[in-house]
Amino acid sequence: GDACYKDTVPDYGFTIEITGQLKNNLQQPEEGDVILVGEVVTIRLNVSSECSNEGAIPGADVTIELGSPDDEWETCTPVNNETGSNAGWYNCTWNTSFHKGGWWDIRLTSSKDYYYDNVTLLEDWIYLNNTPPDYGNFSVTPSVGGWSEKFIYSVDIWDLQMDNVTCELFVSTDNGATWVLKNSTIIYGGRDKCVLTVSDF
Repeated sequence: GDACYKDTVPDYGFTIEITGQLKNNLQQPEEGDVILVGEVVTIRLNVSSECSNEGAIPGADVTIELGSPDDEWETCTPVNNETGSNAGWYNCTWNTSFHKGGWWDIRLTSSKDYYYDNVTLLEDWIYLNNTPPDYGNFSVTPSVGGWSEKFIYSVDIWDLQMDNVTCELFVSTDNGATWVLKNSTIIYGGRDKCVLTVSDF
């Protein structure tokens, strides 16, 4: 009865095509999460539309990308389409080993027939914490000696992220007023004993 609508379908018929709008909803990680470099992180989201009655939408093509503090992007693969009662949810696992510390972005892209694509950029979403190396078990051989003797210094290095660690030996002969670099080496992989020698005090 509304003047804006026809009450009957015309003889030639007509077709209506409705296109929905996808929406990306990230569940984890949460905004501001601090993650130790070296941990494996699950990234999980669901895809819905502007029509809340649809709920989570299965069968979408989903891409998950992560942007470093240097604005370099990498893709988290594979993206798993969850099934059963979790249909419409998507996830991937991201190994943070050997990644730069700092704030990282997450970019979520979804597409499906009869829907408009969605690209969601979450800037500075998670913080990768690159911790300093642990060290201990210092030793020097010999413990007492003359000026021309060779002294061997050692310390155990253990870096959680397995980053290369520069080990340097500084020497002071004036009660710590000044320090002089006498030797250095690189511990590749960050987990080993650093051994340095000096004889020219």
